[in-house]
Amino acid sequence: MAALVRPVRQCTLGEETPGVPPVVLVGSHGEPTALLLSDPRTAEVCTAPVSLRVHPTTDVTEALERALTRTAVLRFDPVVCTDRTGHVLGLLRIEDLASAARKSR
Repeated sequence: MAALVRPVRQCTLGEETPGVPPVVLVGSHGEPTALLLSDPRTAEVCTAPVSLRVHPTTDVTEALERALTRTAVLRFDPVVCTDRTGHVLGLLRIEDLASAARKSR
């Protein structure tokens, strides 16, 4: 799964956020607290909660299944990949997880 992790900008809560999403908003200890995303249809920028975190050694199929069981509003939001200490390594797109899961069958 580590090969699927996409780099992402990070911004500490309270600081000015970069203009172009995606951005992971992090707390004072580097923990992910929210996502700054852009709606693909309208380009409207919105904030979403971090609804799923995974470690880079998590099985791709397991991560995809966990992502798809989230509520409908959050189901296709990116998954945050964190290290053992909870610091952000990057984002996983649902499309990438689905493609990798299909190839691993």
